[in-house]
Amino acid sequence: MKQTLFLAVLVLVVPAHADVYKCVGDDGATTFSQTPCSASAEKVAVASKRSSTGSADCSFAENFARTTSRLMRQGVDKDRFFEQYGGPEAFDNGTTRMVNYVYQYRDTQGLSQDRIAELAVAQCNSGAFGGLTCESLPKAYTDSGGGCGGSFSAETAYYDVDTFAIHREKAEARRREQAELNKKQADERKKYYAQQKRAAECRKPIEQEIAEIEVLMSMSSDPRKYRSKLKRLRAQLEKCGPYTTTSPPEVQPQPGGYHRLRRR
Repeated sequence: MKQTLFLAVLVLVVPAHADVYKCVGDDGATTFSQTPCSASAEKVAVASKRSSTGSADCSFAENFARTTSRLMRQGVDKDRFFEQYGGPEAFDNGTTRMVNYVYQYRDTQGLSQDRIAELAVAQCNSGAFGGLTCESLPKAYTDSGGGCGGSFSAETAYYDVDTFAIHREKAEARRREQAELNKKQADERKKYYAQQKRAAECRKPIEQEIAEIEVLMSMSSDPRKYRSKLKRLRAQLEKCGPYTTTSPPEVQPQPGGYHRLRRR
């Protein structure tokens, strides 16, 4: 416990631009810190688009700290918490420090989620989390609450573990469905163009011979002697299959994985 508190305090005082390291202890517990806790510490990337410097809007820190503490109280460990919001790379340094701060109270009894949020706001106001704003928070969280374009609502943001699971399942189903559709379209195009190539190669000499016979028929005093051969060539031409210069038909998505999920 003392080591956990020490790491939490250490995380709060490092600069906003510091690196973030993922550390796994002997007991299997995962922590995230701005300093490598061992030689095997894994350095992780953090969101580079967002900044932890400048003026902070601590109302967002309060809402996200309350969401963090709620998931923490539901038994979500810190490693899974980061994963559910897109992994450590989806968090900037300030937001990572705030999550570490909240999780130091994981084993503290009698401390409500609201009180943890109040403590996080006090830390935010002191500059411990840098310039934390709506854009500093993981996109999976802000998008679920309406985005940062002036319409974000903490009340509608995803916070429940089951909601996360359904949301992630839907997204994965959409990706699978689109990948299957893309593959099917590619296969259909390949098959279509291969058929067109075969038809063109088959038809070309026959069409050339038909054209020559038609010229002879137009010049002959008895065109009937060419009719049987012309009929045979046209029958062969039909067996070559159709040939067009149009694009292959598009494959339409069929009701499947995502559509079933959407009705849940």
